[in-house]
Amino acid sequence: VRAAMDVYLTQVEDSANKALDQLDDTEYKELKATLSQRLEDMYNQVKTLQGAVSPMTDSVVSTISDATAEFRASVLADIEALKADLAPKQVQLKEVIDKHISEYRTLMDPILTEYYAKHTADMEALKLKMEPIVEELRTKISTNVEETKTALMPIVESVRDKLQERLESLKAMASPYPEEYK
Repeated sequence: VRAAMDVYLTQVEDSANKALDQLDDTEYKELKATLSQRLEDMYNQVKTLQGAVSPMTDSVVSTISDATAEFRASVLADIEALKADLAPKQVQLKEVIDKHISEYRTLMDPILTEYYAKHTADMEALKLKMEPIVEELRTKISTNVEETKTALMPIVESVRDKLQERLESLKAMASPYPEEYK
């Protein structure tokens, strides 16, 4: 508790000092110095009080610890006895749960096996049906690519011719300027 209190007090002091560090103007300089000093004084008073009270708190904690030693020992003994008593019951519980899971598995296995077999058979049948179609699609795609190229070439040639014509026109129009510059 003392250590937690120390950490808390240190954090409060640090936070207050950080807040005061934000006050950099000359009008706050005196207020900042006063508040910093008061915070430091308060922190030191709390530490002094803590030092004065610590022998009493240590004595109280020691007395309580001594007074409850038998009780704590009996609680620990009860916990160990309970663990020993529960160990065979845990084994029995595991056996019961394993038995139930086995029963559930016995009930579900035929259905799952049948579903898996049917699903596998359906997938094989679908694969057999799709094989000729996939092969035909491969053939058609290669033919269609060639047809598309054939249909696209006149368009590409037309665009290329028009672009070449425009480039020649631009070159003819712009050629006097470099010549003049030379």
